[in-house]
Amino acid sequence: MFGPLAAPLPVILVSRGEGTADEAPTHLLLGGLDVQDADETAFGASAFTAAATPAVEPDESPTQLPNTGAGAGTDEARTRLMLGPLSVRNEQQTFFGRLLTLLGSLVPPALRWSVRLEEALHGRWLWAWVAVAVGCGFVAPLLDCVSTSNGATLGGISWLFIVSSLGLLGLAQLNGMRHDDGRWDPRIIGVRAQAGLGLLLERGEHWDHSPRHARLWLVGQLLALAGVLGFAWAGLISSGRLLVGLGGAQSSLPFVSGLLLLGAVAVLRRALALTPDPGVFLQDFGNAMAAAAELPPVLDLADPLPAPVATGTTVLHESLRALARWHPRQWPDEATYRAALQQHLERHLPGAKLERDRWMGASRLDGVVDLVINGMIVLGVKRGFDMATAERAVGQMRRYARTWSGKPLVLILFDAPREAVFDGPGARLLVDARNEFVLLTVRMPTH
Repeated sequence: MFGPLAAPLPVILVSRGEGTADEAPTHLLLGGLDVQDADETAFGASAFTAAATPAVEPDESPTQLPNTGAGAGTDEARTRLMLGPLSVRNEQQTFFGRLLTLLGSLVPPALRWSVRLEEALHGRWLWAWVAVAVGCGFVAPLLDCVSTSNGATLGGISWLFIVSSLGLLGLAQLNGMRHDDGRWDPRIIGVRAQAGLGLLLERGEHWDHSPRHARLWLVGQLLALAGVLGFAWAGLISSGRLLVGLGGAQSSLPFVSGLLLLGAVAVLRRALALTPDPGVFLQDFGNAMAAAAELPPVLDLADPLPAPVATGTTVLHESLRALARWHPRQWPDEATYRAALQQHLERHLPGAKLERDRWMGASRLDGVVDLVINGMIVLGVKRGFDMATAERAVGQMRRYARTWSGKPLVLILFDAPREAVFDGPGARLLVDARNEFVLLTVRMPTH
């Protein structure tokens, strides 16, 4: 009378040497996401970050003997479900807890699909925007119009197109929502959204000092933002009407949003066409390498510039002088600092070609360079400075040196105290790295 049963979970009896045999607690070891703490109010976003970072290596067994000694940590306790007569809990997991557990289990596959989508769309984002604009702004409303009796242009088909298109584009960005140390955290979405708005406002503040391609880029970004928000609002309206049974509606919002998005693509293509692409000769690489080698390993831009930097004529010297004229505002993470750095260099090096987040190979897994100037100067960006940051920074620049041999490497430190950079435990790593490859570390003034 029972259907086929799945393979049972292994149950391990653990005796603590206390009480009788009948009172010995029984532990059922489950995965970290299968068990919830009693205090679910402290769970929060940690369910998602735990799911994004597996606790065991692939070749390890997820079921292990529990450590009942004094050093057993709280993380181990989360994976133990007490089933013995002295430890069974009467309370049941709440709906909110079950929902968080379910969503947490979806994070790892979502991140894997995010990486695949990002690689598929690499270098093709403008075409993706065109597909969204045409599909959601014209094709879907037309299908709604011919399939409904009242000629609605915002119905079920439009809702399906909008939700799926914006969902896929959002999924492609999901894997990038990480802290500076690589930990994935869904709260980064709000931080990046706020920082992105601040970067747009900063572009607008420096409109008069920006080159033409940077101005067009700002216009294109604003048009794209308006188009995406228009589609999102249309999706919300359609969802509400479908939920209450009102059916489709006649609306021009999808058409307007599609036109805005197509206009954004046209403007951004024009901005890319106007982006400088200066010719670089082999002698320029040699001059830049020589200029970096004659400078000290660590350069503090809060101090007056050394004479070689103030009077030098290489691209490296020009880049350092541009950095010295910048007093950046405080940003929340390294990704935002990279974008702000690109915007600053666009204003002060209008004839330079700047490439942010450039792939080092055919895949993102081959490595990503923070910023490249004229295909010659390789920049790495780090926020703060301690021993862990120094190790990550030197490892990152060492990978750059292996792939981009013959090019000077510049490590730019933001929000880094002077004493930590020059006298801290990580300072020696910067000097040793300089002896290994041509690395110039630049400390930006703090706020």
